[in-house]
Amino acid sequence: MKDNLHPDVNEAMLFDKFTTVGPVSSIRVFRDIITRRSLGYAEVNFQQAADAEYAFDTMNFDLPHGRPLHIMRCQRDSALRKSDVTKVFIENLDERIDDKLLYDTFSAFGNVLSCKIMIEKNN
Repeated sequence: MKDNLHPDVNEAMLFDKFTTVGPVSSIRVFRDIITRRSLGYAEVNFQQAADAEYAFDTMNFDLPHGRPLHIMRCQRDSALRKSDVTKVFIENLDERIDDKLLYDTFSAFGNVLSCKIMIEKNN
């Protein structure tokens, strides 16, 4: 999962959510080594690849604690990870377009590994 988890989301919450899809091997919420605060992302490892795929298909953009999940497929084999992958960056999107709409739109053209709209924060 990418950097969008609410700071209050912990391993137990993720376990409860993701075990509804299938058996989970491990879960890790990445934390600051000094403060132990969540860095906003986690790793969930399933026992079966099909369960991970199902989680991607059905839970992407769910809203735990009001923030959409951004689930990414993870490929540990670096050769496979680098093959046939293309990143697309899009600027100046209409403010009405959200992550899910963008994902659904681009899915018509192929397999989308990850989709997140970055919002510029004004100080």
